[in-house]
Amino acid sequence: MSRGETHGLLPPSSVHSLNFTLAPGDFHQILYSEKFNHWSVVYFKDTTQRNSIDLFDSRRDFDLTELPEQIASLLRTPAEFLTINKKWCPEEENSDVSGVHAIANLTELILQPESYLTNSWKWPEEELCGHIIRCFETNFLSCFPKTAIPLSKIQNSNEESFEFEVYCHCRQPDFERSYYKSRKKIQWVKCRNVQCRRWFHLSCAKLLEDNFQNINQDWRCLVCEEKRCMYP
Repeated sequence: MSRGETHGLLPPSSVHSLNFTLAPGDFHQILYSEKFNHWSVVYFKDTTQRNSIDLFDSRRDFDLTELPEQIASLLRTPAEFLTINKKWCPEEENSDVSGVHAIANLTELILQPESYLTNSWKWPEEELCGHIIRCFETNFLSCFPKTAIPLSKIQNSNEESFEFEVYCHCRQPDFERSYYKSRKKIQWVKCRNVQCRRWFHLSCAKLLEDNFQNINQDWRCLVCEEKRCMYP
């Protein structure tokens, strides 16, 4: 692999923990869904807001499950909303090779991203494992073989976008839909600054649950408190 430069490529297990450091700039990353035992790829082109990312997922029965939380941790967007754009990529016929599909998509996105401008091809699954073995043997990752799809069998790309409101210092979606945390263990506190009024997790605000009821009603988030100290 020699074309261009990309960041990311962290071990999916570290992304899955929601606790990692990512270099700034454009990046590609493989994500892992524990619920479906499935692998997918995201691509992010660096912007100031860091609020939109492209997702390439080969599942026919697509379901985001825990991916929004992983992606929110990757972006840490300062914006109020996070958008996940599901892009076309070849569908898998055998779920057992989703990991190889992800590696093939990742390689193609880095070396020949223009391939995804058309949906007239697919991965020949019977050849994918052999190709990646040869890449390991030669210590060089090259584009995987592709097969053209007859015009009569080309399907709609089914691209769609999903928008999530994000909260708190951690910039995560609402934990009501969390795969990682039980909502019963989450308490919220609201910044009383009328120009803010944002919600924060009690744990992220470093407030103790035992003292929660005694918190002054004038509680402000860290950003607003710093502003008040600078401009009392």
